[in-house]
Amino acid sequence: LRTMTDYQDKLIISVAAGVSCQKIQQAFEYKELSVVRCMPNTPCLLRMGMSGLYATEYVSQKQKQSAEKIIAATGSLIWVESEAEINVVTGVSGSGPAYFFYFMEQLQQQAIDRGFDPEQARLLVQQTALGAASMVVNNPDMSISKLRENVTSKGGTTQQALTSFKDSGIEN
Repeated sequence: LRTMTDYQDKLIISVAAGVSCQKIQQAFEYKELSVVRCMPNTPCLLRMGMSGLYATEYVSQKQKQSAEKIIAATGSLIWVESEAEINVVTGVSGSGPAYFFYFMEQLQQQAIDRGFDPEQARLLVQQTALGAASMVVNNPDMSISKLRENVTSKGGTTQQALTSFKDSGIEN
């Protein structure tokens, strides 16, 4: 691409985590290069992804629409107003599937350790995760904390487990 000399109408869509628009513009040796930073996540492979997009001041409305059309084919998206916000998207949504997978892994292992075979344990975990995510999606007017509260009986095992999570510092 460096052999090109006319970048005026070109749009670069970057999915490189942590690489700023300024670094991309410097690499192309063109300060006014139209750059959209995009942070997708792995569910994009199933067209169920979540992506955040940030556009430099040089990106035209038509280029934004083109970027949006491309990324929308992989799932949902949001535009953010600052490049700092795309870094937050990276931590929440870009890396988020790994956090859920890790938690699911732990739940599956707990079920196995308590006598379930791996297939049963996986089914318990995957259907629970899918059902919980579906409840969030299908109840947009209900906060996630309210959904959690609806499952949590005072003094019950769920409350005890959540207290254990909090005591371990999960909120930090």
